[in-house]
Amino acid sequence: MSNLNGLPLLSGPPPAPSTGRAQNACRKCNKEFIILFARSTRCNHCGYLYCASCADYQALMPRHGAASGYDQVHVCSFCSELLNITASSRNQLKSLPLSTLRQYVTAYDIRVKGPIDKNDLVDAIIATKTPTGTLPPSNESYYRTHGVPKHRSSRPRGLFSTRPPPPTQQQTFTPPQPDFPRPDLDPESAPYRTYTPNSTRQRQTPPTPPQPQPSPPQPQPRSRAASQPQTPPRSAPHFTPRPSPASTATPPPTRPSTAPFSPPQPSTPQPPPPLSALLVMSTSSLSRLSIHTLKQILYEARVRLPADLLEKGELVARVSAWLEEERRAAEERDIMEREEREQEERERREREEQEERERVEAERSAMETEMAGSEGASMHESENVEIHDESHQHPPPLSSSPSPSPPRTTPAPRSGLCVICLDQEAIIANIDCLHLCMCRACSDEVFASSRECPICRARIVTEARLVRIFKT
Repeated sequence: MSNLNGLPLLSGPPPAPSTGRAQNACRKCNKEFIILFARSTRCNHCGYLYCASCADYQALMPRHGAASGYDQVHVCSFCSELLNITASSRNQLKSLPLSTLRQYVTAYDIRVKGPIDKNDLVDAIIATKTPTGTLPPSNESYYRTHGVPKHRSSRPRGLFSTRPPPPTQQQTFTPPQPDFPRPDLDPESAPYRTYTPNSTRQRQTPPTPPQPQPSPPQPQPRSRAASQPQTPPRSAPHFTPRPSPASTATPPPTRPSTAPFSPPQPSTPQPPPPLSALLVMSTSSLSRLSIHTLKQILYEARVRLPADLLEKGELVARVSAWLEEERRAAEERDIMEREEREQEERERREREEQEERERVEAERSAMETEMAGSEGASMHESENVEIHDESHQHPPPLSSSPSPSPPRTTPAPRSGLCVICLDQEAIIANIDCLHLCMCRACSDEVFASSRECPICRARIVTEARLVRIFKT
């Protein structure tokens, strides 16, 4: 819910800041707060402190008490983006990327049941909203505690930053170095004597009764080679020596031997089902296929997909419409093949009957010729009588002219046929020349051989330029 100016609405003021999370730098850009140069601004949604650049966004805060209306208050860039998503309608939420919706649901701890799809996320966000268009206090409290991003660097950046870097785990002691690079040549150095660390000897050995001090050694002539190893530093370091690792360290625990880690092998995508299996599948069976499989089916069928097609339900509807078109085309092919078979059967029977009539007529003519040549002229009248009697007993011979055959029923000429095979419907068009002139089988052969339009010889650059056209 937002006003006419497009500003998102807040549910109420954030909780009071606690002393346990005091900030001295911006939570987003880690810019150090300085009173004169960089002042802090508190976000009215998450409650954290930000610099002026990171909190330069506005939202509407409802007034409490007797006054009614809203006041414009500052919010950070993190909260401004999420508040705009909260104020979006269902259609606006559907237009957002799926990754943005998942980040929003994770930030506010919105529970989603069942398979995670964009429609599921949108329904969960709409169901979680209150009547005022904001989220419940429990979700906003979770966002303030766990969902607000934070800059990764632990040290604030700034021109006047004085905070030291964070301490390391182990700091090694470095004894102070002498000011003079060569202590043996230093003119102000103390007289040479044998160095014995009393503090170390007293810590390592028990106290003994005092012994008489020996006489001081006689000064020896200075020799650089002899005296340099015995030169003590000007100030002896006083620090507690660490115990040796061999005496205090415990043996490391033995780790169980594990098998070498092998990275998971990427799963190979399964090929789409064949057309014969797709034709017998129902809509519920198509819904169980993955989005990758549905897109591959439409790509192989040369069905062009729009750029804003994001939902799985729309893919299933496209595949169902294409399969319905294929079923109608298969039924038409079956009807045509059945009519062609019946026509061929009728023609075959007519040819057989014609051949049978011609054979009978030839046999009868040969028999009459043989009978006429064997009889004499004296028996001509008697033969005429016998032939006359025989003509009354036997039916007249069949005429040599063929009997009229039944009229042939030729199928009505079809329009929109493939210009190559003249058998199938033309359903593939080249979008470069806009010629709808090929069926699927002929388009595959053309793309594999010449790659030219059979009408205008326009070049077919890629297989994606051949588009499936649905006829209504």
